[in-house]
Amino acid sequence: MDDSNKLAIGIALILSLLISTVWLYFYLPTTLNTPAIVAEADPLQESQTTKPTIETPSSESKDGWISYTSPQGFSLSYPKVTMGAGCSGEASTSVPIRLIEDAENHYTYLTISCSDTLETLREKTRQASAIKDYKQEKIPSAWSIAQKDIRNENDLDTFIKEHYGTGGCVVGERKLTTRQDGVYEVTINGTDWKNPSDGFYTSTSCRIDYAYKLFYSPQKGRAISLVLGQDCTFGKTSSPEDCYEEEDRILDSIKFN
Repeated sequence: MDDSNKLAIGIALILSLLISTVWLYFYLPTTLNTPAIVAEADPLQESQTTKPTIETPSSESKDGWISYTSPQGFSLSYPKVTMGAGCSGEASTSVPIRLIEDAENHYTYLTISCSDTLETLREKTRQASAIKDYKQEKIPSAWSIAQKDIRNENDLDTFIKEHYGTGGCVVGERKLTTRQDGVYEVTINGTDWKNPSDGFYTSTSCRIDYAYKLFYSPQKGRAISLVLGQDCTFGKTSSPEDCYEEEDRILDSIKFN
């Protein structure tokens, strides 16, 4: 090996040694003292993965009432548990009330039946509405809350015929409520009625022999209908007074969003 090659190799070794020394002195301590970087959870992604299901309450009060806001344009409160026959078939004061949304068909259900699913509730509603001119939509152990966008008087009339009978059921009296500004409670009349009790007769073109509630907000352009039936569904005890008091509180809580 000639002298020039030896000189080149020597210079290369010296440069390599200098570079290693500088790295060890300046960069290695920084690397060792730098804490590991932990990826923070994306708040948006986290909120999406923990998004409540349609049966999850928005909040629960101290007295056991659940506040719920429906994606279908209204809110309400209802007791977490009620009096009724549980899954064992025995009477209990702690039967849970479940809320199930059917956005496709514009229904919201409150049910105390442990076997109810969205599909069984749809079938019960279909069966309750099977008679063309007598649409009593009170289904067993549940409330079905129907909603619809209302643009004008014709829409309101159509909504009534869809849920109370296509025969002679028409818009009756409207009373401005105190529950919410601009919200009316609407009664239903039959075209062949002489007085409201005529709705109890089978011969009428608009048979309504059960309790119901129909709320309409022209400002919101929405209507809500509830067929309550002839018997109480939700109550703290088996006493009728307690039961209807509980149901009145649910009804009073209904608000258009």
